[in-house]
Amino acid sequence: YMPEGNFSFEAGKLVDIDNKLPRWKEVKAISMEEFRSRMSAEQLRQSDIIDQMRASHSIEQAEALSAGLDPEQRLYTLGAVAFKLMDPKAVDYFSQVLALPESERQRYGLDAKYSLGRALMGDYSSETEDETGRSIPPRPDDAQLKLALVAFQNVIDRVKNGEADETLLSLSSLGQQARIHIWLGDMVTATHLYAQQAAQGDNTGSRSLRYISSALMNPQNERLVVEAIKDPLVQQLMTIQLFTNNWNWLGYE
Repeated sequence: YMPEGNFSFEAGKLVDIDNKLPRWKEVKAISMEEFRSRMSAEQLRQSDIIDQMRASHSIEQAEALSAGLDPEQRLYTLGAVAFKLMDPKAVDYFSQVLALPESERQRYGLDAKYSLGRALMGDYSSETEDETGRSIPPRPDDAQLKLALVAFQNVIDRVKNGEADETLLSLSSLGQQARIHIWLGDMVTATHLYAQQAAQGDNTGSRSLRYISSALMNPQNERLVVEAIKDPLVQQLMTIQLFTNNWNWLGYE
């Protein structure tokens, strides 16, 4: 009998840590009271406007409430509202944020690039249906998904070049890129991206590698295996899958 290993532990060692990317850590949330206590009167006024906009039920309603915000705040918040409403205008708003002069883009540069990627790929999975029961739109076409890949890569590159990444958007971008590659049928590239995410300590990467290895173990996916198994990293992943599952899981008694 083989000893049973720990999948998360082994998956985190498939590739080396990238020292230009952050290591995963628990992001400490602060209470709203503490957050507001650090703001000036003007910042509090702007925060209240943003809160009202985000609670809007239409882009037009949010637009009407936006007076008093600077262009970056206004455009980013309108993008967030459009995204919540699953409206493709979110792409336009986030793109406008990124088109602002550097001097007018001090708060949301990295967030806007990441949000643009999510809007381009139609990543509404964390959004609930609205009161009309509107369903999530269909997946975008391949051309738009490739634009999303570029947006997420820009997040990763900017962080590697020294931009602060307190909310670990670069690690999330690795996972988003991997998900797109799965949609595009490229399990090998997805495996490499999730492996890097796992190496940085992000358990989302490990869980996603478990999904890939389980999918490749499924006899119905033999076509995927034939191509993917040529890659050495995929070979290691499949070995980990065997090593970290007991024999009963494989159908042996």
